[in-house]
Amino acid sequence: MKRITILIGALAFAITSNAQNFYSFSQSTSTYADLDQPINMNFSENWSTGYYGSEPISFDFPVFDQEMTHFYFDGGVFYLTDETSLPIVEFGLFETSIRDRNFDDSDDASFSPVSYQVVGTAGNRILKFEVKNAGLSSEQPSGTSTHFLNYQIWLYESDNAIEYHYGSHNITSLTTLNTEGVFHPYLSMLAFTDGIIYNRGAISGTLASPVYTEFEDDDEDLISMNGIATPNTVYRFEVITLSNHDKEKVNFAMYPNPTSDVLNLTFSENLDKNYSVYDLLGREVLNGKFENTSEAQISVENLQIGTYILRIGGTNKKFIKK
Repeated sequence: MKRITILIGALAFAITSNAQNFYSFSQSTSTYADLDQPINMNFSENWSTGYYGSEPISFDFPVFDQEMTHFYFDGGVFYLTDETSLPIVEFGLFETSIRDRNFDDSDDASFSPVSYQVVGTAGNRILKFEVKNAGLSSEQPSGTSTHFLNYQIWLYESDNAIEYHYGSHNITSLTTLNTEGVFHPYLSMLAFTDGIIYNRGAISGTLASPVYTEFEDDDEDLISMNGIATPNTVYRFEVITLSNHDKEKVNFAMYPNPTSDVLNLTFSENLDKNYSVYDLLGREVLNGKFENTSEAQISVENLQIGTYILRIGGTNKKFIKK
């Protein structure tokens, strides 16, 4: 997804900078090109749910401040890992399950190469992942693969940025992707042992003006984008290096949700920290401070009906004002 970086304007920048996300987000266009002589990961074998890897990243690469060292491909998705049990970074580009377009299980030949390539010199290397001519798992019962997609993921050594590059595809309907008919690409850090999602960033809104939001859990309730990213679209996630970022995680419970007037909060220990409430456009609508307390309330009765994000320290949680 790169190097023509055209910010989509104040809307996207506002939600990333005001809400103190880990990443800023921008959308651009760049002519998509297949990788030149990449390293094949699936050994030209027919894959559907196959696991391929793990391979070293070759340079230091943190995601959400967690150092990742290796990558692998599993069930149609690229992942990063630090070679321990946790955490795992997942890249989500299409909100759908993909597979090799060779639906003949008796034929080992792959129609959909999975590969990677490292380009550039030390300090300025880019690790590029690629999936070519992949099909949709939902079509497997029919035995005929009519839909296809192509994509790449680029990881930048110089600034730890991440880019999603969308290649050619013939998916025109959101319901072709999934039964819910939704499309919001995401970037997430997962902990599968207890089901916790440590960090998650997702894109929603319109194709013309996408909005990026980060959460601390998997309860997204995002507005689906109004279409599917077109070929040559680049989504870029760039690390925010603001010195005033408060990234300390805060453990708290929040209820009731939805609420019409008051949010009740309980903390695992006495808390002395500022808080902010943002709407989904990244605008701060409330703020205040908790002073050495284990319980607190925030009045939201004057907020308009809608979805909001409460940020305390480095933790975001979403609530609904009804």
